[in-house]
Amino acid sequence: MAVSDCLWRWLWVVVVGGGCYGASIGLWRAPAQAGWVAVKMALLILVTLGVNGVFNGMMAAVLATGLALSSLLLMALAPVVWLFAQATAAIGFMSVLALAFWLVAIGFGLRLILRGARLRGARLRGATSTGLLATWALIFLTVTLQMSTTLRPILGTAGRLLPGERRFFLEHWARSLGDSRP
Repeated sequence: MAVSDCLWRWLWVVVVGGGCYGASIGLWRAPAQAGWVAVKMALLILVTLGVNGVFNGMMAAVLATGLALSSLLLMALAPVVWLFAQATAAIGFMSVLALAFWLVAIGFGLRLILRGARLRGARLRGATSTGLLATWALIFLTVTLQMSTTLRPILGTAGRLLPGERRFFLEHWARSLGDSRP
């Protein structure tokens, strides 16, 4: 199987897995929100892959594989999110739950990416590039969290599909976690 065929399959897994997870989060608010968040979550993962692919294009297969694993984990966690979405009206709790599941899934994906990069012999002038891979993982996580803010609302409500104001992800998550309104 060609690498390009494998990449397209992994991209479909990313879109479907991210979409299922997004739909389960969006159902917390309303069915229409579920559709929009499904699209936003798939976009969030794909844009993050694109941004990071620009920095490290030669690792595209490893990146896609790691994100596909993350998406599969998110899809597996979607029923759990849906169950809690039916049981609570607290946006703070749902935010913590969604963020925790997201970080767990991304953590497993990043671990696979880092191992894959090491197996592929990611080296710089004879020394292993563990520091560079860790820096890349930090950039990846930062871009992912910022994209969750850029594509908001994911859990909350808004009069628009995308926000009009700019906000850094730490500020957004601090406000979201402190908000206990339904």
